[in-house]
Amino acid sequence: MYNRLLPGRKGLTVEFIQGVETFIQVASQLPSFQFDKMFRCPCLKHKNLAFLKPDDVKLDLYRRGFLPNYWIWTSHGEYEPHRDAHAGSSTAYEIFDEDAHSELSIEVRMLSIKTEYNMSRDCFNDFIGLMKKTNPVGNLIPLDLYRTKKLVSKLGLNATKIDCYINGCMLYYKDDATEVFYRTCNAPEFKSNSRKQRRPKKDASYSCLFYLPIISRLQRLYASMSLAGHMR
Repeated sequence: MYNRLLPGRKGLTVEFIQGVETFIQVASQLPSFQFDKMFRCPCLKHKNLAFLKPDDVKLDLYRRGFLPNYWIWTSHGEYEPHRDAHAGSSTAYEIFDEDAHSELSIEVRMLSIKTEYNMSRDCFNDFIGLMKKTNPVGNLIPLDLYRTKKLVSKLGLNATKIDCYINGCMLYYKDDATEVFYRTCNAPEFKSNSRKQRRPKKDASYSCLFYLPIISRLQRLYASMSLAGHMR
């Protein structure tokens, strides 16, 4: 943890100012900087998503500091050191812990498997519960589907569910969001429920699609030095 402010918040520490100067010098050597004289701002606000001039980046870092845990400048030319998963002790826990799996990567992969094989909630919870119990104590496997989705949702990569006509020729979206019948043939949006239920269930549409906003996804791809070069 670096010390940015002097006691009493009366100014910036010499250590922090020197660290910012070193960062500016390193970032200014990037090939992309030679082209447009700008690089990503790693301050607490911009989080490597905005490209600014060096002086503006310096001011932002003075005001807000670096984003948390940005010790290796992966968005500014540095690479994380390779770790040998089998170095040192060979206990099962250390092999599991040193492998290149974070809690987030595990949960994203689990959700991908659930979608690919159309697993029900109960099936997913039983499967992930078995993995949790049979792996070493302290593993990063989530407890259930609810906790899995809760963590992944923090990425901010939300999807919007939109009902559509069964043939896909009309979307119940924007100006048509309040419609419940297809305007051409008057076909209903929702399936009819002929069975009597003790508790009324939410209407189920005949068909739907998911809209995935592309801007936030592209921003995260360009924020990675290892992926940005492949985006051109």
